[in-house]
Amino acid sequence: MVMHSATKYLNGHSDVVAGAVVAAVADARWDKVKRARAAGGAVLGAFEAWLLMRGMRTLHLRVKRQSESAMSLALRLRSHPAISHVLYPGLPDHPAHHVSAHQQSANGTMFGGMLSIRVHGGAAAVLAALALVRVWTPATSLGGVESLIEHRATVEGPTSGIPEDLLRLSVGLEDADDLFFDLKSALEGKRSKLEGGGKKRKSGGGMDVTGYGLGGTEQKRKFCKRGCKVGARRIDSPGHVPSSTAL
Repeated sequence: MVMHSATKYLNGHSDVVAGAVVAAVADARWDKVKRARAAGGAVLGAFEAWLLMRGMRTLHLRVKRQSESAMSLALRLRSHPAISHVLYPGLPDHPAHHVSAHQQSANGTMFGGMLSIRVHGGAAAVLAALALVRVWTPATSLGGVESLIEHRATVEGPTSGIPEDLLRLSVGLEDADDLFFDLKSALEGKRSKLEGGGKKRKSGGGMDVTGYGLGGTEQKRKFCKRGCKVGARRIDSPGHVPSSTAL
């Protein structure tokens, strides 16, 4: 029996709250799950189910791209002087590399899109870098098409067991070079020339592109090569947030 957070990679577009319990055998335990679901009313709405099916059609493509980009970032970031540790199961020196290679990797090439870095200088250095990123979006979530960066110690508060020098990265579908150079610039105390806000600027091809965000706010969603900027498409009314959290 497996429990999935369908909100994350299965959906992959940051617009559904859902979960799934999956069993290989319809036995007594599965009957208990079905009774609990029926009694509690934890059934996904039709629209949310449709959105989830839409996302799952590209799951294999998204995870492959995210895994490739995450591995590229892990290999390049581990030599950056501002970083003390890169934590990614795809790296051979990761303590759980052999487990990950056995359980989740496809032919030793796919280790997921999540990694963490630990930065010299502690919380002050981490928060300074967080304020300078442009391609990465500081936010709590993971598994979506947009790349997110988060200081978990701040989110969880003073009782958190997460090191204060750690940044969690959820790699999306943006160009891996864009992601690397944006983070590299931020770690070096510089704001990169890559932009994701609502200001107009000339792209490399001389075309004006304007970024908008959900509900009119700015949101960084770029699918471009280094040196250009493409913002998120404008969505005038934010999507419905479902109350049901189980299929």
